[in-house]
Amino acid sequence: MSVMVKEQLIEKAASFSADTVRALSQAWNEPQWMLDFRLAAWQQFDALEWPKATDEAWRRTKLTGFDLKNFQPVVYPNGHTPEVDMLIQHELDEMDSAASLVFSEGMIAHRSSKSDLEGQGVIFTDLHTAVNQHPELVKKYFMNQAVTPDFNKITALHAALWDTGTLIYVPKNVKIELPLQVVLNQSVAKTGGYHHTLLVADSGAEVTVVDDLLGGADGMQSEVVELILGDNSIVRYMNLQDFDSSTWNFLRGRAAVGKDADLRWIQVSWGSRLTKAFIDVDMQGKG
Repeated sequence: MSVMVKEQLIEKAASFSADTVRALSQAWNEPQWMLDFRLAAWQQFDALEWPKATDEAWRRTKLTGFDLKNFQPVVYPNGHTPEVDMLIQHELDEMDSAASLVFSEGMIAHRSSKSDLEGQGVIFTDLHTAVNQHPELVKKYFMNQAVTPDFNKITALHAALWDTGTLIYVPKNVKIELPLQVVLNQSVAKTGGYHHTLLVADSGAEVTVVDDLLGGADGMQSEVVELILGDNSIVRYMNLQDFDSSTWNFLRGRAAVGKDADLRWIQVSWGSRLTKAFIDVDMQGKG
């Protein structure tokens, strides 16, 4: 396949391959351990079969017309900053948030904070920054405690090609009063996006996170949401999907919930051509 980069098209393989994974990882200047993770996930993707109509979990899911080769990933070079258009600004203005992140064109378009989150030990950042600045947290929690790459072929593909994403870490007994807002605008048409949300609430922590998902014209989104709740923590999570009516949307979401933790997960799907979501909760403690 090809990797779309602004003003040039870098051909790395004739079809999806490990070379594609290496090209993406290089474009994001990732450390070797993340490249190794991606390549291992690619091997799992290669080994797993595509869902069939006879599979119980996919019996009522019509994938006619879906062809992965139609959705190439997009990477823009360092220094490019996408614009925040009126639609995205409206989303930001509608919510009184403690902090916000906006992803557009496969990268960060906007970030702001109205609270001293850093002073509280809170981490609220994009995943590419987290890979370099907080590798210990990413290695510990990313796709090895809540969601694993081998859940199905599309989840393995996500693990190999993830692009945008957020790490939220709330330390022990820290309470964030206002929501944290993340907006994904899949603004480049006919592309594949792989957005990831990784939320870790330590024991006694409290946080609300809102994911807004937009755009995706004639494209595909394979999203993973991982919520990890320590004992006695409180998490409010909202996933608000309003993709274009031509978007193929796949979601794997899972929460690992500790003792006496409180989770409220609201899933809203307004848009997309098709949405296939696998969401479950692993209740690991009593209460």
